[in-house]
Amino acid sequence: MNHYPHHIGDFNNATRHLTRVERSLYRDLLDLYYDTETPLPAGDIHRLARRVCCEQADIPALETVLNEFFALDGDVYRHERCDKEIARYHSQISTARKAGQASAQRRSNARSTAVEVPLHQPEPEPEPIKESRQRTPRGVRLPAAFEPDKQFAVDMGLNFALEFAKFCDYWQAQPGQKGVKLDWPATWRNWCRNAKPANVTKFGRPDISPEDADQRARLAHEQSQELLRKQAEHAAEVERQRLERIARKAA
Repeated sequence: MNHYPHHIGDFNNATRHLTRVERSLYRDLLDLYYDTETPLPAGDIHRLARRVCCEQADIPALETVLNEFFALDGDVYRHERCDKEIARYHSQISTARKAGQASAQRRSNARSTAVEVPLHQPEPEPEPIKESRQRTPRGVRLPAAFEPDKQFAVDMGLNFALEFAKFCDYWQAQPGQKGVKLDWPATWRNWCRNAKPANVTKFGRPDISPEDADQRARLAHEQSQELLRKQAEHAAEVERQRLERIARKAA
């Protein structure tokens, strides 16, 4: 046995009255008992002392431990607790060996009784191909190359350039899923329907002159296009760096 249960409380209670040398010799005797899985020889005390590294001066302590904790049975010293633990250990090994042999026998029987497949057997009918579920279209953020319906905005009385710039700025600034749409052309049309002419206030009075509105619209459009261009360049640069990392790993 390379392992045995050591109950600290039981050991301390049983050996509290012993000296340090006697306690140490008792543990060494237990280790020898479990290691050899046999009772301790009683014929030669000096030989037993050498096996547990007991010095000549400590042989009286060894005899004290043997007489108190071990029972002399003919020419051997027996220990009741050790004999029980060794018997249980052997029983566990025997049970595990029998279980392994039974498992191996079952596998062998399964292989020997397998039904042989005939050489000529009808081909199985092909299973009907299941129609794959159509994936639900996923929305995207505003594409850099998005081209809205200019005429729709003009028909609504809007300044196309100004309104498109406002449209781009608004949706590009939306975080996360709020800036994701499934149909950007429809989103643009709804935007135009909810917008008001650039040179009219909410009270229906002129706000700015058409010339100023056109100038603001052109400026906003240019700013929007510049922002879209920078975003496209940034995306291209990120993709280039990703491909370079992949190439370095592959090399």
